[in-house]
Amino acid sequence: MQLMLDTGANRTFISQKALNSIRSSKIINQIQREVFLADGYTSITVYGEVDLSFIMNNIRTSVRALIVKNLCVNCILGMDYIIKYKLIINIGNRTITIGVKNYRLVIPMANSDKIIFNTISTSPLMSIGISVTKAKLSDTHSDKLVEHIHDYEQQHQMKQALILYNKLFDTSKPVIASNVKPHEIKTIDHPPPTSKAYYSTPHKQEAMHQIIQELLQSGLIRKSYSNYAAPAMLVPKKDNTWRMVVDYKKLNSITIKDNHPLPNMEQTIQILGGGYQFFSKFDMKSGFWQVPIKEEDKHKTAFITPDGLYEWNVLAQGLKNSPPSFQRLMLDLLSPCRQFALVYIDDIVIFSCTFEEHVKHLIQVLSILSSHNLQLNSSKCFILHRQIDYLSHTISQFGVKPNKEKIQAIMNLREPTTLAAANKFLGGMS
Repeated sequence: MQLMLDTGANRTFISQKALNSIRSSKIINQIQREVFLADGYTSITVYGEVDLSFIMNNIRTSVRALIVKNLCVNCILGMDYIIKYKLIINIGNRTITIGVKNYRLVIPMANSDKIIFNTISTSPLMSIGISVTKAKLSDTHSDKLVEHIHDYEQQHQMKQALILYNKLFDTSKPVIASNVKPHEIKTIDHPPPTSKAYYSTPHKQEAMHQIIQELLQSGLIRKSYSNYAAPAMLVPKKDNTWRMVVDYKKLNSITIKDNHPLPNMEQTIQILGGGYQFFSKFDMKSGFWQVPIKEEDKHKTAFITPDGLYEWNVLAQGLKNSPPSFQRLMLDLLSPCRQFALVYIDDIVIFSCTFEEHVKHLIQVLSILSSHNLQLNSSKCFILHRQIDYLSHTISQFGVKPNKEKIQAIMNLREPTTLAAANKFLGGMS
């Protein structure tokens, strides 16, 4: 069965022939009448109305359709359906987006024999298949990111851009970047450093085992047969769960330093204080874990636990050159955007003078990140704000100032009465 979207039709129509193929269809308001088409002259006969339901990837949508004798297709979805489900028709990218509660269905407009509209029915017992391109069901991260935007047109444009790159915000499983230079671990001529596993209580050992299993399952680590061995340990997190860290002190002592510079914070803040109107901020989801390690160097990352020896497939926390390596990668990827985007490790800030510029800048950055299979943490992202907090400063078109938390921390310091206290006070303000 064929479906057609028609923005020129106020109502949804289904042909009598298509309706007859649905068993036991119940017609509502079976009164014959004439309706006029968009030209105001041509009329067609309506034989009644029927409630239709469409099931797409287990998500149900419904609409009341007018029954007519003949149509160019089996069913025409009109503006009643388009408005009800806030359809976004993107001709340039050939996608149709349908909003259902807290979800969005993104449907590519391409020829396919795959089933996406699993059923169309007039009751739970009646159904027929419809051949349409398969869509991907995803949570509307975009809704939360743009809900603060009061201008409807601006909100709509921002939402379209985010929906187009919605995969970036899917953090259901870890991803490793593609088409990027792997991290290298260059070491001096030295025997491989080794350590024994740290002592662990039974409770911590079980927690370590669970973490290791999760890392193995996600492909971030693998079993190792390396002659390197750095000790792993658990440290408590704020939520009373555990984080695994590896003590790479011995490996770092024989690692050749990567001299790629990290951004100067003061210079970065000065650039952002240039009177820009719009800001967006992206946070990379577990940024280091998205960077692959060169295959020949993976054995150097081996770490030992009471359960065994493992090594990283991705850039690990604690390695000597992790920050400069990640900074280099991000700067290289976003080099075409250097006039309107700044990168500080795993934070990206986009700044623009006008809304139109910001849309273009945003799409360009998202396109680059998407093409390299990177992942963003939506809960720490901010889209189209007039003011943002960045590197302990509040930034807007009016300039840069320390954020409230920084000021409050200084206000909470006791007035120094000794030289040692004075040095501590000065340290707290740095």
